[in-house]
Amino acid sequence: HYFIQSNLRSMDQKPPQELSMDDFLKKIGEFGRFQKLLVGILSIPANIVAFPFLIIYFTNLEPGWKCVEGSRECVMNGTFNSSDVRRCEMSRDEWQFTEPDSFSLVTQYSLVCGREWLTHLSSSMFFLGVAAGTTTFGYVADNYGRKFPIFGSVAVLIAVMSAAPFLPYIEPFIACRFVMGFTAVTDTQSFVIVNEYVGSQHRPIIGNLLWVIWAVVECTLALKAYFVRDWKLLYVLCSAPYAVVLLGWWFVPESARWLSVNGRKEEAMENLRKVARFNKTEMPENCFLKCPTKEAMCHEVAGRVTFLDLFTSGRTLALRTIIQILVWISVGLLYYGITIAMADLGGDIYTNFVFSSLVEIPAYIICMWGVNALGRKAMTISSMMLASLGCILVFLMPIHDPVWGPVRITTGVLSKLFVCVNFSSIYTWSLELYPTRLRAIGFGFLVVMSQIGGAGSPWVAKALIPVSPPLPFIVMGSVGILTAMLMFLLPETKDWGTLETVDNKSSKTTAGTTSNKDVTGDGVSADVVIFNENIEDV
Repeated sequence: HYFIQSNLRSMDQKPPQELSMDDFLKKIGEFGRFQKLLVGILSIPANIVAFPFLIIYFTNLEPGWKCVEGSRECVMNGTFNSSDVRRCEMSRDEWQFTEPDSFSLVTQYSLVCGREWLTHLSSSMFFLGVAAGTTTFGYVADNYGRKFPIFGSVAVLIAVMSAAPFLPYIEPFIACRFVMGFTAVTDTQSFVIVNEYVGSQHRPIIGNLLWVIWAVVECTLALKAYFVRDWKLLYVLCSAPYAVVLLGWWFVPESARWLSVNGRKEEAMENLRKVARFNKTEMPENCFLKCPTKEAMCHEVAGRVTFLDLFTSGRTLALRTIIQILVWISVGLLYYGITIAMADLGGDIYTNFVFSSLVEIPAYIICMWGVNALGRKAMTISSMMLASLGCILVFLMPIHDPVWGPVRITTGVLSKLFVCVNFSSIYTWSLELYPTRLRAIGFGFLVVMSQIGGAGSPWVAKALIPVSPPLPFIVMGSVGILTAMLMFLLPETKDWGTLETVDNKSSKTTAGTTSNKDVTGDGVSADVVIFNENIEDV
């Protein structure tokens, strides 16, 4: 009798089942309470970086000038535009800005008459810092975890941003701008860790929610700048109050995907149990986490990765990376270039900035719909093409014409809308083109490339104006059209599952098929078991 009962109990028990990370999320919640709170917490450090990115729109303004009262050398009446270079033929003591020294970086350090390049350099150094920081923290995130790069970098960013404006000379301030950029990587790593805790169908929504909050932060910046016309105080108000985000360290868990790929399977399972408890769902019984690495078992720690692995892990992955390098440089140039150039479209600079910020919200809503309905590829290419055509139209319109003025501003704002759609959709697209093992460092490397484009944006959007005022727009439009054509070489990833390794790929529907297919693109066959998915060409 005892023997029969034991056998019956054994028959009732399910055999151990191996589940992938995506399978676990489907059972414990792909976008439950935990994921929503995670988005809410990480949206703050993810979007605080908008301040040092875009604060230059206001802090680098160059006001007009006038003669000092009682001057014998400067005897002209009235005020003069900043483009009037007659002041450069006089002693600096003979003329003054129409705004106080505290108005902007330009007035504080007198960055005129041959010193304008220092203004552009202070902007470019930030983007170069982002490039260096993203590379460094991308390596740290892939090899030592996603969590520390988020909170460690934001702590340094807040400290440096609060102190740098009070330096007496422009040179150390420019160095601090590099440090600000180096630590302004929380958006990238926050985006990665959030996407690694949600199901694939929710990733476009999550990414675009973070971008909508970015747009709100931009509007907050414009509001602060409108009421605070002191550039030093503006820097402090855009950094010090946000130190509260450091409290998020005690809630945000390490990425379960990263723990799994790096052999820390039990820690990954514990984090998934926490997600299940928070989502008020049941953790699957008698299930264990499938090891995502083909070459090593979960109890073995895979080797450390570097950005060189993006080029040495197979011909297909290397080609995708090279194409995306060129694409992301162009995207960075257009996004930041159009944003900076909004001040030169005519009209009120604060109103222009608010409109160009608010237009990002419908842009991300369009992207949320488009990347699922049309696909990542179609949405990214079409938005880049429309943004580029908008830039070319702005180039063709008269600058100071009262009739064409509002049309020119509207076209510029629409160009900003489409470049935001492009920036948001390519974030999702590029993330899905890399496996977990290389995702943070690959994605971070591409963000580096966008910052190289961003570093060039002040020189395109501002330095080309003396040559020809509309010239920046035709340059940006031409670059964008060439980039859109290049993106046709990349594959669609709309229905792919999460890539865990370079020889793991999934996409749409058939059941339980085993395929011996070249998934790396190097003529190497790999046995791939596909559940509810078809393999497409990589």
